[in-house]
Amino acid sequence: MFRNSSLHRIPHLLKIGVMVAAFGFLAWPVPTLAHEHVRGPAGARVEPLHIVSSVQITQATVAKATRAGRDAYAQILAPYAKITPSAAEKAALVRFPGAQCKDVSLHSLRQNLVYLALLEKGDMRFLAVIDAGNGATLATREMVLHRHVMRRDTW
Repeated sequence: MFRNSSLHRIPHLLKIGVMVAAFGFLAWPVPTLAHEHVRGPAGARVEPLHIVSSVQITQATVAKATRAGRDAYAQILAPYAKITPSAAEKAALVRFPGAQCKDVSLHSLRQNLVYLALLEKGDMRFLAVIDAGNGATLATREMVLHRHVMRRDTW
């Protein structure tokens, strides 16, 4: 239906936006319709959308809505988890001794129920993906904390 326009990409871009909202620690830029260079019919360049609505809301309101959405999301997934968030935190801390756990949240990654644990130790941040069924560490990522790029109050 939307194959010849940039509108067919909206579900994918929304999915990326939701992931970034849920995982606010990601430091790379996210493609959006406003910044994407897309091709229309016959390869013609389609100008990016510039949207300004009549109603403007504060970033605090957006953050509040995002938290509410994340809480509702986790509440729906919680009955399927076989371990608690504190057990997931302990599993993450075993993998990164001496780190401090900043956040543990329940997510579905490609229909796999996992906890994402965000940890910090000195100038490093760590992400641990913990199996919500048996507490196994499925994946980890190490990230340098750039204080000039990411503000502490954003996560």
